[in-house]
Amino acid sequence: MRIFSTILAVRRRFSSWIATGAARENAVIGPRTKFGAGAEIFNIHGDKSRVSIGADSHLDGHLQVFAHEGRINIDDWFYLGPGS
Repeated sequence: MRIFSTILAVRRRFSSWIATGAARENAVIGPRTKFGAGAEIFNIHGDKSRVSIGADSHLDGHLQVFAHEGRINIDDWFYLGPGS
């Protein structure tokens, strides 16, 4: 049973690492900010500076910026996910 838990933990970390890397392509992200496996940023505008997320944050949801003057600025120590 312990091996199964370890495998799941490694899978979660890898999925989070992939999601964080993908988010960095669409936003300016502070240090130590992590994204859950299901987190996504939809930056339709394409300008990374339209989405800014501070340091030490955790996102496990979806953020979306439209092409017409949309902007998201999130400060440090932010949480977006279930129960928020």
